[in-house]
Amino acid sequence: MKPVTVYQGVALVCSVLCSISTWSANPPTPSNVTKTTTTTVTFELLDEDHPIYQYEMGISNEFGRGMPQDYGKAVEWYQKAADQGLTRATDSLGLMYVRGQGVPQNYTKARELFTQAALQKYGNAQFNLGMLYMNGLGVPKDESKAFEWFSKAASNGSAPGQNNLAYMYEEGKIIPKDISKAFEWYQKAAQQGLAQAQNNLGNMYAKGDGVAQDRAKAFEWYQGAAIQGYAKAQNNLGLLYAKGSGVTRDDNKAFEWFSKAAQQDFAEAQYRLAVMYANGRGTAKDKTQAIYWYWKACNNGYKKSCDSYQINLP
Repeated sequence: MKPVTVYQGVALVCSVLCSISTWSANPPTPSNVTKTTTTTVTFELLDEDHPIYQYEMGISNEFGRGMPQDYGKAVEWYQKAADQGLTRATDSLGLMYVRGQGVPQNYTKARELFTQAALQKYGNAQFNLGMLYMNGLGVPKDESKAFEWFSKAASNGSAPGQNNLAYMYEEGKIIPKDISKAFEWYQKAAQQGLAQAQNNLGNMYAKGDGVAQDRAKAFEWYQGAAIQGYAKAQNNLGLLYAKGSGVTRDDNKAFEWFSKAAQQDFAEAQYRLAVMYANGRGTAKDKTQAIYWYWKACNNGYKKSCDSYQINLP
């Protein structure tokens, strides 16, 4: 199955990461948030010296919320908040170093920052530190260390950490293969709304791995991930509609979901879409479109499509 991909921009080995999560960050919060509440105090965040204000300014600059996107300024604000001990800012600063945004790419510096936040039991940073060890970025590659940090992240509620821990149990990486534990952790991450985990959980229901086979449940989880725009799940949902598996067969719906995944350059969906055009399923027959999508899938490494492309050439 697949790990999670939260952020792009870092070259990673597909054989490891095509099923697991890559990087995790705090979800961007609205740039106009000006108050925070504790159990005893509510105060206005109007002071530039306050770490939460500084962190919010980092978010606003990184994502262009209410102001032009400026990675350099985002780094400055995250650094100010991190210097005051705000762990989420330390983690966000580490991600800027991973991606080389606003600063030169520096995995060693990222490791230092992730470690600092991880030791404070911050789940996102523990997950990101695990990713460095899994890929040997700024540290020697060490899957045992990756497992250790994913375990800590998962226990601290990190959905990507839960997904990647499940992946390691499913594949038997470093630890004995345990499908039941894989299912348990995928479910925890999926229930938090993580699209990759929802897709992975759908796969387990579809195949009956770690749980009784239930294609209707598979459909539900694929649909949740597909609606979030996850191409793998969109393709899987298309397959269920095309076969009438776990749902009433509907070629129009199959065509719709294959199209969405194909437009994201997902090779298998491009092939499936080509077949739909070639056979007039869910759409009018269109040999030109069929050839085009066979060609796209072939170029993206889907070998089965290369033969179909050659056969259908004029």
